[in-house]
Amino acid sequence: MDIVLLEKAPKIAIYTPQNKQPWDDAVTLALTYAEVPIKLLG
Repeated sequence: MDIVLLEKAPKIAIYTPQNKQPWDDAVTLALTYAEVPIKLLG
């Protein structure tokens, strides 16, 4: 396995249905709580 140095942070996009509440999706909730910048698709 090779090591790759990241020069900039990767962008994260998550698909989530429009009719779901934020607490219905554990991944979205955890990333939002950790203040990780994400783009929601859906």
